[in-house]
Amino acid sequence: MNVLYYVNNKTQKTVEKSGVGRALYHQLKAAELNGINYAQNLKDADVVHINTVFPDAVCMAVKSKIHNVPVAYHAHSTKEDFRNSYIGANLVSGIFKQWIKFCYSLGNVIITPTEYSKQLLKGYGIKKPIYAVSNGIDLDDYKPTAEKAKKFRERYGIGENEKVVMSIGLLMKRKGVPDFVKLARSMPEYKGWLEHKKNCYMANDLREFKRLAKGILEKKLPDLTEKGYEAVKKKSLKITGEQLLRVYQKAIVYSKKKNIRSSYKPKKKLTN
Repeated sequence: MNVLYYVNNKTQKTVEKSGVGRALYHQLKAAELNGINYAQNLKDADVVHINTVFPDAVCMAVKSKIHNVPVAYHAHSTKEDFRNSYIGANLVSGIFKQWIKFCYSLGNVIITPTEYSKQLLKGYGIKKPIYAVSNGIDLDDYKPTAEKAKKFRERYGIGENEKVVMSIGLLMKRKGVPDFVKLARSMPEYKGWLEHKKNCYMANDLREFKRLAKGILEKKLPDLTEKGYEAVKKKSLKITGEQLLRVYQKAIVYSKKKNIRSSYKPKKKLTN
């Protein structure tokens, strides 16, 4: 399988530090783990994988269709997560929705990170097949070590016996940053910030979040660290790559129904 992961150097600089940029990095690594080759041009590609909704990406999708190469369009954004993300975003969210609907519909198949976003896209009236595939987690980057923990505490002036609560995400309102700040202020006895009863704990509001956090930190609730890590392993880049390969195969199958060429022949029967 030869896949052209479309990247434009100018627009790539815009997204390289965002979730989209990280997702592309994960796609390339997941491809290596699953024997998927990088195509250097359309001529050698069995499938083109597009991650952005800039005009150059649309041009590539159209060009791919002209050259009869199937397109897997990655739907990273929705109207719902675009709102409240930037100043003025809410004013243009309707236009943004129509634009991304147009972009994603250029794909033979659409990939999106979660079942939630998949249902949102279906609600837009998009008729193309949509598959939920996690962006993946590089487990090598998240192996805990005593040395890393020590350096982290030293860097932020946290004592060895002080409890740390953490929140991971972009610094924007829809990521819950204001709620996190309010919660941290209401619990001054703890220095930082965390994330339901199977492999993690979830809260519906600030009061419940505070109750669960205190229960975790004071060891009144079961420790779900190991179960949480087992759940995370199911999102490894190896597994993500396997899922992407199946979607690429389906892109080819769907494209052949429309007489688009591809020399790739899947080794295994496709599954849903």
